[in-house]
Order: sequence, then C-alpha cells, then structure tokens
Amino acid sequence: MSDHKFNILYLSHSAQIYGAEQSLLQLLKGLDRDRFSPVVVLPQEGPLKQRIADLSIPVEIVPSIRAWLTRRAGIMRLLHHIGLVPFLVRSVWTLTKLIRRYHIELVHTNSLVVIDGALAARLSGIPHVWHAREMLIHKSPHNFLFGPRSALSLVNRLADRVIAISNAVRLCFEQVGDASKIIVIYNPIDIKIFKKFGTEGNIRWGLDIPQGVPLVGEIANIRPAKGYEDFVVAGALVRQSIPNVRFMMVGGAPYALYKKRITMLINDYGLGDCFVFTGFRPDVPEIISTLDLLVLPSHYEPFGRVLVEAMAAGKPVIGTNVGGIPEIIEDGVTGLLVPPHSPDKLAEAIITILQNPSLARQMGEAGRQRARERFSVEQHVARIQEIYEELGSPGRGIPARG
Repeated sequence: MSDHKFNILYLSHSAQIYGAEQSLLQLLKGLDRDRFSPVVVLPQEGPLKQRIADLSIPVEIVPSIRAWLTRRAGIMRLLHHIGLVPFLVRSVWTLTKLIRRYHIELVHTNSLVVIDGALAARLSGIPHVWHAREMLIHKSPHNFLFGPRSALSLVNRLADRVIAISNAVRLCFEQVGDASKIIVIYNPIDIKIFKKFGTEGNIRWGLDIPQGVPLVGEIANIRPAKGYEDFVVAGALVRQSIPNVRFMMVGGAPYALYKKRITMLINDYGLGDCFVFTGFRPDVPEIISTLDLLVLPSHYEPFGRVLVEAMAAGKPVIGTNVGGIPEIIEDGVTGLLVPPHSPDKLAEAIITILQNPSLARQMGEAGRQRARERFSVEQHVARIQEIYEELGSPGRGIPARG
C-alpha cells in the first residue's frame, strides 16, 4: 500500500454540535487515517472545535465564512447577498491559502449552507464534494436570492459529487436536469451508544415524571418546521383517552417568540401539568431511553436523525410522511407514519401505540434491526471513502486498499 495520504479539507458551516456536525464527527472518527489526512475549517470557535481536536485533527478558524443560503425574504434576502460579497471574497482567498499550505487534494463541504469551499476548490483545480443536508424546495427554510432552482443548479455545477442524505433530497436535484452526480448516503448513527440505560429513573425523577407513567417525547429544536403546535394539540386529544400521559419537549429554542407561542398553546389547552420543556440536552441517548414513544411531526424534514436514534434504542416512533422520514420509518413495522399538519391523526397513532404494549415492543425490535442494517457508521464511512477514491486520479496518489 502506498505511503501517500490523501489530504482532505472539510468545511463546516457551524461550530455547534447539531445533526450535521454529529454526522461529520462520525465520519472523521471512522475515516481510515492510514489513507486519508483530514483538516477541518470552522467559521468560529465552538464545541465542535474541541471534539475535532480530540481526534488529533488540525482545525482552522475562518471567521469570514457566512451562509449564502438564508431564511430571510424579500428585500432582506437581497441585502443579505449584497453584504455577503466582501466576506465571500475574503474567505475564498483564505481557503485557497489553506489548500496550498496543507497540500489539500479534495474539499468536502458539510452542508449546502456555505458556498466558500466550492469556490475555493474550483479556483484551486481540485475536486469538491458537497454534502446536501437540506431540501431546497418551495417554502424551504433555506433559500437563495433567485430561488431554489438556481441554488440547486449552482450546487450541481460547483460539485464533482453531491452526497444527498435521503432520496427526498436527491429528488430536489432532478428539478435541474442531470442528477448523475447525486449519491444518496444516509446519515450515520453510532448504534452502540443507543442502548438501554440504567438511568431512566434518575432522569424521570429529575424532571418530576413518575415511573410507570406513559411518556411521549419530541427531540428537535423548537421551531415551526418541527410541528410542535401539532404535538401540543395531539397531546390534548391523547389526554382524553390516557389521562396520566406526560409529554417531553427536548431541544434548544432559537426563536423566542415561537417558544412563547407554544407555551401559550399549552396553557390554553390546560396542559401545563403534563408538558415538560427540557431545553437543549447533551444526554440524548439517556433521554431516549426513558421515553415510551418518540414522535417527530415535522412539516419539513430532509432526514430525521432522531428517529433512527430512537429506533436504535428499541423505541417505537411516529413521524410525518414528509421528506426523508418515510425512508426511515417502515409504516406499521418500525413505527407509524401520519400526514403533516394533522394533530388528530398524530393523536390516534400515539394512542394506538401506548395502548398496545406488545405492538410497541415489536416495533421497537424491528426498528433496532433496521437501524443496525441501514444506518451504521461503518457503511456511511465506507461509501464516502469510495467517493474520495473515485474522484482521486492516479496522479493524485490515493492509496489503493491493501
């Protein structure tokens, strides 16, 4: 086997540790370091930096990196893109210098949110892999100045390969013609950490939730796309049939007004005694272990990582039939699918599972098996390394398997 290591620059749009960053960490942990040498670029300091440094991987901070995709609309979107230009020029210039310093042979951008890595790779004459973790569709939370089609066309043009995290994401690219560059590789889950914990009682005690009480949770940032309003309304309906049920909302609240709306809705339905906000929690595996059921009533969902995590823990799940969720949940086998914006259907599904413990156990076991077979870290890393090998010409010296 050749002693040459293929040098890869990874660009993350965030230094926090949310779903995209967790996937990046799993890839970096599993990467064959005898064949690939990673360098990671972040836009700012944050918890992700230390996690990467712990893997003995160099980290560079480039503060001028800004999101080209934005949640803004109208004139504010135009002003965002005008204001982006000087930052983009500076960040691309800095990235090209890093590419030369580290003898980088491929750039892998971890999200569609930033374009800087794609431009720097093009200017440096090296391949670029773009990880598509967003569905650029009408009413997408992320958008470009001229709409999703123009953004998709630009991504397609600037990428040698696009890794789509679901077929739902891949379908977006079919709007712009040739989708031959698009490869579907599901997000990875470290199955080993989602096992049954012995801390369920401690977590329930800490949250004032009695043992034996049915507990249904949603784990996601508290924002409109995650369907929290539907969760609350469904909770009111479920309580009519299962009076002692409790509900847990786990996630940060980036939009204070939206969290206030959800809190008011809970109070309007008189559910203050059965809904618990935990905020962001770093102990998601332990939280999942104490749930009887996990739900994700999203209106927009490119993948749905938390559903796989719950399945890996042997928990039944309910999700909406949108985006990548139907690729995770096998309806009636590992969980149940319901229409989006349908709290009545969500409530029926919750009641069905909570009132049928044997069905819940069967779904949990089937989900554990599906998670192990389709969403393992090993499969994820192996398929991405194959892309690197494919893009590397013999002249670039990607080492062959020994």
